[in-house]
Amino acid sequence: AGHAGDVAQPKYEPLLGRYLSDDPSVFGAHIEWAKEAGIRFFVFDWWPERRSARRRIRKNLDHAANLLNNFEFAVQYETLDLKTSERKPRPDEDFNELIMTQERAERMAKHWQHIATEYASHPAYKRIDGRPVLFVYASRHVVGDAAKYFLWAKEEVARVTGVSFYLIGDEVYFNVLDRTRKGEVILKSERTANWPRLSAFDAITCYNPYDSSRKEHSGPEGLERFIADVSDLYRYYRGVAAAGGQRFFPGIIPGYDDRGVRPKAGHYIIPRQDSTGRSLLSRLFDEWSGAHLTPENDQILITSWNEWNEGTQIEPSRDALGQSPADAPGSCGQLVEQSSYGCKYLSELRRISRKYR
Repeated sequence: AGHAGDVAQPKYEPLLGRYLSDDPSVFGAHIEWAKEAGIRFFVFDWWPERRSARRRIRKNLDHAANLLNNFEFAVQYETLDLKTSERKPRPDEDFNELIMTQERAERMAKHWQHIATEYASHPAYKRIDGRPVLFVYASRHVVGDAAKYFLWAKEEVARVTGVSFYLIGDEVYFNVLDRTRKGEVILKSERTANWPRLSAFDAITCYNPYDSSRKEHSGPEGLERFIADVSDLYRYYRGVAAAGGQRFFPGIIPGYDDRGVRPKAGHYIIPRQDSTGRSLLSRLFDEWSGAHLTPENDQILITSWNEWNEGTQIEPSRDALGQSPADAPGSCGQLVEQSSYGCKYLSELRRISRKYR
């Protein structure tokens, strides 16, 4: 698949070059970079139907055991992948919708049991309030008796394994899904939470606030509107979380550009810097940390470390024609900026982490 660097002029790529994510040296470099930047943990995508991705997580953890001191990891469950193994699609269900049923909930519980036994006992697994964290990706796309089934799966995991997950739902978005009494799947009006589904979670977040239908957020001229709209969205959901006795963890992106992987979709981009030349990542951190960080809500999540296909990565980059330094993990201090962003985001995060530590 392509990525944002493929459509940039000039092109850019990871500082380590094109790599395989199960290469132990790559994962080791990533951890070292993240630590230097003040990042405290990584979140790994766990796909029910992608065995290679699951094996990659295990392999990296096994090879990086000595690097996980003072660094944590958690797992994000790819909820929509529950549908992949089903032979026939439901006629009443769109591709980005999941109508939760007992049968699907039972499979989900089995998946969560595996995550609990395979990862949650690891000494570096992230915990909040003493409980291992499980991110539930795209929970806002799940309809039906979603809260009932999420809670049932959580309780089933606790019964079988003794692990009580701290569930973080991907619930924060401009419009979220619901299902009417007649069974019709609908988009709720803007900034209207799905309160019943929210009740299943200990905390809520936004994996990515990009909405391809909002053309007013497009490009440099739309960036200020994007920032203002997401700020309003986050204020609303912070209040929702407080009313429900939950935590709210805001999500930040450094930009967005999926033209490399979806060239025919015609999606607009969100630039990585504003009209003054300030990076979007730095600006959002400074604006939203003051608005949302508290002793209880003490985390901001970044999408992403290396999701190059959607152009949200902060992993160090290089010009596609450049040469990777021999000692990549230590190279960011000496790297000269080229047409790519280089190690800028690690430097910014280092500054930010010192400011808010």
